[in-house]
Amino acid sequence: MRKFYFVALALLVMLAAAGAVHAQNSALVMLINGDFYAWNEGDSAPRRLTTWGFNFRPALSPDGSFLAYMSWSPMTVEAVRRSGGIGGGELPGDIQMLDLAAGRQTTIASQPADASFFIEGTPDKAVMRSAPVWSPDGRRLAWTEFDYPGELTNRLMLHDLTTGVSRVIVPAFPPQSGVPSPMTVLWSDSGLIVRSITPRPNATTYQEDVTFLVYDEIGALLASVPVPQTDTSFMIDHLLVNFNGQAMIGALYNTGTWILLNPLTGASVPAPGLLELRGAAASGIGALAFPPESGSDGHWDIVDAQGTSLGLRLPLYTSPGTDQPALSPDGQAVAYITGMTSQGVEVWRAGQTITVPPVEEDQLISAVVWSPVAWRIFTEGGASDAPISAFNCPNALPPRLVTGGQGRVIAGGAPNNLRAEPFTTAAVLGEIPAGGTFAVLRGPDCGGDIIWWQVNVNGVTGWTAESQGTAYYVEPAP
Repeated sequence: MRKFYFVALALLVMLAAAGAVHAQNSALVMLINGDFYAWNEGDSAPRRLTTWGFNFRPALSPDGSFLAYMSWSPMTVEAVRRSGGIGGGELPGDIQMLDLAAGRQTTIASQPADASFFIEGTPDKAVMRSAPVWSPDGRRLAWTEFDYPGELTNRLMLHDLTTGVSRVIVPAFPPQSGVPSPMTVLWSDSGLIVRSITPRPNATTYQEDVTFLVYDEIGALLASVPVPQTDTSFMIDHLLVNFNGQAMIGALYNTGTWILLNPLTGASVPAPGLLELRGAAASGIGALAFPPESGSDGHWDIVDAQGTSLGLRLPLYTSPGTDQPALSPDGQAVAYITGMTSQGVEVWRAGQTITVPPVEEDQLISAVVWSPVAWRIFTEGGASDAPISAFNCPNALPPRLVTGGQGRVIAGGAPNNLRAEPFTTAAVLGEIPAGGTFAVLRGPDCGGDIIWWQVNVNGVTGWTAESQGTAYYVEPAP
C-alpha cells in the first residue's frame, strides 16, 4: 500500500509540473534503433534518453511533456535472442511512459509475475499490447491487449495517471481477422475509437468488415461505424481529423482518397480538401499530405499558415499516419527522416537545412516527434461551413429513409445502381430492380445534390441514391 501511495504521488507531481516541463522541453525526439534520443538545434550530438533498444510507436502527450509507448518485455528480448527471431504477429510488450525533461521512465503495464515465453518445457504465458494513446486532457492512457496463449480475445484497458490504477473497460471484442494482433485505438472528445476487422461470413467480394467501435470511459458502446469497402477500394490507414471543430475519423483508401466519418452518427462524406498536419502555433508552418496512389509516389508539401508552398517537398513512403514529419514548438521548423536504408534526420528552418548528427553508423529511425500536432482539412476556400453531424444537402429533397429500416426502389421506374462508395464515380456492384427491397444500414450522405444510403441487398452491401434534385428514386418499405 505504501509503495502504491508513493508511485501515485510521484505521478501526480509529474502531471502537476507538466505545464512547466512543456515550456522547457523543446527538443526534437527521435526513435533510433529502438531507443529515444533528444536533440536541440545547435547541439553537437543527440542526447540518449533510453538504453533498452526495443521501444516502438511513441505517442506524445497533449502538453508535449511525456512520451507513451509500447516496448518489448525483457522475456521477449531473451526469447528472440535464444531463437534468433520469432514471427507470427505482435510479441509480449509493456506500456512505458517517459518524462522528457527528467529522462525518467515509468512502467505503466508489465507482464504477469509468472509470465514465460518460448522457454522449453515451460508453458507460455504472456500479454500482447498495442501502442498506447493519450486522453485529450493528457491524464489517462488507453490500449488494447490480449492473453497468449488462449482465445486471443482483445480487451480495452484504461490507465489513470493520477491514481496509478489500470482497469479493463471492455473485456472482450469480436474475434479479429488475420494474424492475432492488438487492435488499434484512437481517443477523441467523442470517446475511445477502436478499429475492428472481422471476417465477413459467406463473402463473395470483399472478405473482411472494418468497423470503428466507439466507447465512453466506462466501456459503454456509443456507436458502431462501418467502413464501406470492396475488392478494389479498401481502407489502408485511419486517423483523427479536426473538421469544423469536431474530431472525425479520416479513412484513407488504397485509391488515395479520404472520407470523413462522424464517430457518433456514422455519417460520412468525401474529405472536402487535403489533409494537413498542423502544430499548436496558429501562425506556424504545416504539412499537406499527398498519399501514394497507383502509378505515383506520395509526398508532403510544407506550407505556411495560409497554405502557400514554401518550396520544400518531402517523400511520403507509406501512409500519412505512420510516415509523418515533426513540427517544432515555435511552428517555424520541420524535422523529417531521410532515406529508406541509410537513414538520417534533417531539420528545415527558414529555407536552411541542418543535418542532425548521427548516433550510429547504421541507424534505423522509426519516428520523429517535436511538438503536439493534429490533422485538419485544408481547402482553398477554407473549411466547409456545414458540419457532418448536422445533415445538410443543398438543393436536395428531405431524406425519407431511416437507419435500421427497409427501403425499396419505386415501382415503374428504372433500377437503382448499387455502388461501392457514395459517389457517382465509385464502382458499380450491381443493380436493385424497380420494386426491389433492401435493408438500410446507415446514412444519409450528401454528394452534390444526391442523397446516398448504405444498404444491403441479398447479402451485398453498397451505396444507393435515395434522391437527386427534385426526384425520389426509392421510398420507405412497409
